[in-house]
Amino acid sequence: VMKLFFFRFVLCITLLLSLCITCIILFSSFLFYISFLRHIGNPVCVRSWSYLVNTICYRMLGIRVEVAYSLSLDPKRPVVFLGNHPRLFEIPAYAKAVLAIIRRRNIVPIVKSELQRTPFGLAAVFLGALPIKREKGVHAVATIHRWAKKQTGFPAIVLYPDGTRATRKKQQRVKEILLEKYNDPKKQAIISRICSVTIPPKVAGLHALLMGLENPQCVLVRVKNNRGVTSLFDLWKNGPPTCVSVVVEGIQITSEDSQVLQDELFNLWDKKVVSFLR
Repeated sequence: VMKLFFFRFVLCITLLLSLCITCIILFSSFLFYISFLRHIGNPVCVRSWSYLVNTICYRMLGIRVEVAYSLSLDPKRPVVFLGNHPRLFEIPAYAKAVLAIIRRRNIVPIVKSELQRTPFGLAAVFLGALPIKREKGVHAVATIHRWAKKQTGFPAIVLYPDGTRATRKKQQRVKEILLEKYNDPKKQAIISRICSVTIPPKVAGLHALLMGLENPQCVLVRVKNNRGVTSLFDLWKNGPPTCVSVVVEGIQITSEDSQVLQDELFNLWDKKVVSFLR
């Protein structure tokens, strides 16, 4: 009991420190934004945030980060990072793993517009992130495509095709919808396997992104923690994981047809993501 109480005290301090760091980065990103120096502010602010949170907060909680790489990036082509949606406390590990291989690129995530109400999300938008309203469907997809066509300087773009963090309730709801949509038994089996551990990927945003960028390369980033902690409430109730694991792997996505690409994503999640998260 005393050990858990001490951890909760440290967690409160850590969250407060993390918020302070994020607010400082928000203020800095705003200054870069109004000075028309976003291209400089992006690497400075993103790398500073990642370093400070990983160095201070993870160490205070006793969480180590393990990263495995299997890829070779072309520095003269844009790169799209996709994978399962990390938990809130897994994002620093995700950032650390990705930033280590894109030293001369700006990292620009595609985020849901609601995140602009938070210091983290607003700072990301000041630094070049694209906020989209997912509920607008076709309009959101068109926005991603137009935005992608305007990208210059070989950016590193982060996209979570599953669109949200997985919970049992969400997984069950998505499973029911997709099983109703697809009649093919093989595809239904794949969907069921994916929904047993996470949320299946959606194709529209990724397809718009790939069609808008010039000759992009794709990287699959998988992230998990060793205790299966899914939320801050979980963290508070049961204590922290001791390790966050990140696997970064180059992948080939060749299809330009959205339906074929959807099947490709389902198979990718079934073979790579499901086995990793189990």
